[in-house]
Amino acid sequence: MKDLLFIFALGLSVAACHHASVEDNDPVEVGAYVVSITVNKPTANLTVTKGNFMPIDVAFKRNGDSIIHNILLEIVDNKNAVVQTILEQHAHVKGTFNFSDVSAFKPTTAGSFKFRATTTDDDKLQPNTKEILFTVN
Repeated sequence: MKDLLFIFALGLSVAACHHASVEDNDPVEVGAYVVSITVNKPTANLTVTKGNFMPIDVAFKRNGDSIIHNILLEIVDNKNAVVQTILEQHAHVKGTFNFSDVSAFKPTTAGSFKFRATTTDDDKLQPNTKEILFTVN
């Protein structure tokens, strides 16, 4: 019986981040998951030299200190294939989520690429995406 209770409690703790709870005073979300995404780096049409680091700096903001949930930062090629995942996490923060790293991406191949920043709601639905084109020489 103790084992069964332990498994039940473990299941509840794993699901704790999913949706709002009374304990963390998060309101139950209804309606559209709208997040503004500002990409400070890379800048549009940036040219990066192969083998050099490309800094990444991005901010996600939700009005009213609402929760920002899933964050995905990726580098994709001109065929929309993911070259590198920079960050993938359930942020679960109120208002603003910032990511900044001067050595997050070091290109090894020349070509045209996109930096893609995406956030989705708690159910991994309602994507908000911003893409920045850049070139590697």
